[in-house]
Amino acid sequence: PADALWTVRADPTQINQVLTNLCANARDAMARAGRIEVRTANVLVDAQVAGAHADVVPGEFVAVAVQDTGCGMDAQTVAHIFEPFFTTKQEGQGTGLGLSTVYGVAHQNGGFVTVESAVGAGTTITVFLPRDYGRAAGNEGDASAPVGGAEAVLLVEDEEVVLQVTTRMLEALGYTVLATSQPMEAADLMRGAEGTVCLALLDVVMPKLTGVEVAARLRELNPALPCLFMSAYPSDIVNNRGLLEPGMHFLQKPFTSHELAARVRASMGGVSGH
Repeated sequence: PADALWTVRADPTQINQVLTNLCANARDAMARAGRIEVRTANVLVDAQVAGAHADVVPGEFVAVAVQDTGCGMDAQTVAHIFEPFFTTKQEGQGTGLGLSTVYGVAHQNGGFVTVESAVGAGTTITVFLPRDYGRAAGNEGDASAPVGGAEAVLLVEDEEVVLQVTTRMLEALGYTVLATSQPMEAADLMRGAEGTVCLALLDVVMPKLTGVEVAARLRELNPALPCLFMSAYPSDIVNNRGLLEPGMHFLQKPFTSHELAARVRASMGGVSGH
């Protein structure tokens, strides 16, 4: 860790998700043994560097770098690693959403990501987040807490990291969470809850069943069940591919606790935080 590290303004759950994804990828790149280093630093980003990344403003940033001594990647692979569902892992060993989530969190918070890698020489992925001047000056900004509830939420998400993080976020908001990574098990979970489930939070793209197909099965048990769909794909891509129907509630991944809280309340017909 760097001395006198500047403060950033970001959702801690998202930062945990970023570090988990980067360290999991670093681990997988090292077949038998190796070393992972996580470093932080204060960095001044000039106009030339900022100009290479969309919507990035030059200034002071905090950098978090995850470096491994693994197999590394060639330039062609590096050019695609932030694309949703792109993966170099064998089938069943990765979803291809880990690095797209890292990319999304960085840009959602006004930052960016860089990659340094070479075949046989390891990889360093660095996330840059803008310095929060307001908090450094003693201004906490909008400290309003997200609005939660005490209802039961059925969460269906096939990526284990996202499932765990989202479960913690919902529980921190006060909800009771029934969580599964297996879409085929969702109806049995809801049936076992004996009518207490007030919302289904469903990933759109999953193996065997899509989120919409899961929702149809759940609504055989409760035709009035509200459903909120989430995806790393933007809503326009999801709609254009016919994965969702017009008017369905949608939440873009990655999301903050405030965004999750607002969409959950809106989907239930409650007060939205937006």
